[in-house]
Amino acid sequence: MVDELKHVVIVGGGYLGSMVAKELSKNASLKITSIDRRQITFHKIAALRAAVKEDWQPAVSIPREKLFKNAKDKNNCHIVIGQVKEINNETKEIIVAAENEVEEKISFDYLVLATGAMNRSPGEPIGATTTEEVNAHLSKISSAVKNSTKGALYPEKEVTLIHSGELLMNTTMMLDDKFRSQIAKVLKKQNIKLVLGSRVNLDDDEEIAAAKDSLESVFIGDRVLKTKNNDEVAVDLTFLCVGIKVNSEAFPKEWLDDKGRVKVQLSLQV
Repeated sequence: MVDELKHVVIVGGGYLGSMVAKELSKNASLKITSIDRRQITFHKIAALRAAVKEDWQPAVSIPREKLFKNAKDKNNCHIVIGQVKEINNETKEIIVAAENEVEEKISFDYLVLATGAMNRSPGEPIGATTTEEVNAHLSKISSAVKNSTKGALYPEKEVTLIHSGELLMNTTMMLDDKFRSQIAKVLKKQNIKLVLGSRVNLDDDEEIAAAKDSLESVFIGDRVLKTKNNDEVAVDLTFLCVGIKVNSEAFPKEWLDDKGRVKVQLSLQV
């Protein structure tokens, strides 16, 4: 009698989730299911470039059907497009809602959580699940940059970067001060003005304040941004790149800390 295959379910089809799925699919003794709400694997890093250069758009959306092209046994590998609604660790089942809201119950032996987080960034198309929706978002950003007198990537445009730290990047990224200072020098050589050690008073702008609790990142139109150090920056295109939202809504509450992050052991197990 052949033993039944162990079922590994991977929630999240981003960089990490895709990497895990590809590697595990090389093992013919496992059944693999990859679940993500998007029809494509979204290339976040390329999206930032595609937001200002439309010819980069084809690099952003990677068809998910390519995920298991090198699998040992493709019959044991499955792709599910849908939103995870609930995880029951006791019964080892998850409930997934497809685009038509039809719910499917999937059992697992092992569960990998690779849902990541949503970043407030011009390259993050909130709610987009298809190539067409992603490209529509990126085209909107690209058009706004081209029409702006103050933008990015174009030498004639004026760019100001406001950051709360005295050095660029975050200390949590474990980059040394020398490297962070070097980044500032590179930006200054490109005539990018840096306003460091200060924060923008987001509540002073009605449109931005209204979107404060969302992940909306692009604000088109003339405005004056005021900082807590009393600096004033006149702009006609604003990219709000602060804040991050962990994708953990479907996880059991007992797994999470007060910021919605999953509490794990040193082995990264729940």
